[in-house]
Amino acid sequence: MPKLVYEYPDEERLEVLILANSPCTPSEILKMEKIPVKPNTLETVKKKMDWLCNQGKVMKKSVGQGHVYWHTSIENYKKKTLTKATEDLVQTDKTSGS
Repeated sequence: MPKLVYEYPDEERLEVLILANSPCTPSEILKMEKIPVKPNTLETVKKKMDWLCNQGKVMKKSVGQGHVYWHTSIENYKKKTLTKATEDLVQTDKTSGS
């Protein structure tokens, strides 16, 4: 498996931070997306989560023998935070360099 190359020095740390702070349970994500789960079995939940992953609404990361799921809105939040932090760093560099 190819190693992820991060564009920014703190991107990897930020991803871990976001995952640690806001992992969503599959039930929470399905509730957020207003998707009914009937019958309420593990197999049904897995199928619905795989469907959401294929739709691009949910991200999935394998951890140990299971998966950590998080909604793409969290991913978008992470990107916005990272972009803002990078812009702030660039502006700080410009002002301190002159």
